[in-house]
Amino acid sequence: MRTTETQTVEYVSSNIDLNGNYITNVEVDAGNLFDIGFRIGDGIATPDDLFMSDGPWGYDDAAASTSVTNYTIEENEEGFDDTDYPVERNISLTAKTKEYIAAYRALTPKFNSINLTAYNSLQFTAKGTGTLIVRLVKEGVTNWESQYKATVNLTENYKDYAIAFEDFKTTDGSSIQPTDVTSIVYTMLADSGEEETKEMTFKQVRFSQSKSLSTTSESYVYANAVAVPNPMQNATTVTFYSKEQDTVNLLVYNQLGTLIKQKSVEAINGENRVLLTKENLSSGLYLVKIKSNTTTYKTIKLLIK
Repeated sequence: MRTTETQTVEYVSSNIDLNGNYITNVEVDAGNLFDIGFRIGDGIATPDDLFMSDGPWGYDDAAASTSVTNYTIEENEEGFDDTDYPVERNISLTAKTKEYIAAYRALTPKFNSINLTAYNSLQFTAKGTGTLIVRLVKEGVTNWESQYKATVNLTENYKDYAIAFEDFKTTDGSSIQPTDVTSIVYTMLADSGEEETKEMTFKQVRFSQSKSLSTTSESYVYANAVAVPNPMQNATTVTFYSKEQDTVNLLVYNQLGTLIKQKSVEAINGENRVLLTKENLSSGLYLVKIKSNTTTYKTIKLLIK
């Protein structure tokens, strides 16, 4: 990989306070956290510290002619299918270059390899300017030019992409065996040799068991529901998709399974957004269910601060 310097910036989530006596199990649904650190102790003896982190997004602007004008990391706006391997957080990158600009996503904090043989494709939604080279970087391949790559054409509007693993090729034309993938690298070249503005925006990046979008995209979209922001303070917006005009019930349950809030929604065909306010709800974890005559939606775990 042609690089001498990389830049990494990530979303920083709000603090989470865990308080209790003799805690044996704590489950916190905190949305799309990048990292979390906490300390366990009795206030007297030396405490135990624990730090957990996801892999970072970053960019390579080592080329002398390259300057980055926008680099934004945002949380995923939608959930993932249970059978997917999600690559959390979305990226938007704009740069001026006469050579190249690249963005990367490490799958682990230390670029350790992941065995992805249980999956069949890399899928994402993206927009941008021109040809995009996508590489799956294998730990066992030491020569950058021999890393496995595929090419797609980005457009100015969002489009869904599915690249089957068999379409990731090395220099001799053989397909990838994804037993030791460390990262995904997206590269755009300035083919003219003149300064060009390159843009790339990715969201909902994931490894999928399906090779194409056609067999799963509709069921994936219509079964999905998401609340943003989550955790919420005063209000959150619940987004879901309906196949037709329908009366839909939005139900909020506490952890004991008691229904404590409900809202009737006249859904339209396509995307629907419902504002859910805190009102008299106390802080804690809640389950949000959407009941429709046509669709079974995934339950949302909503954390209220």
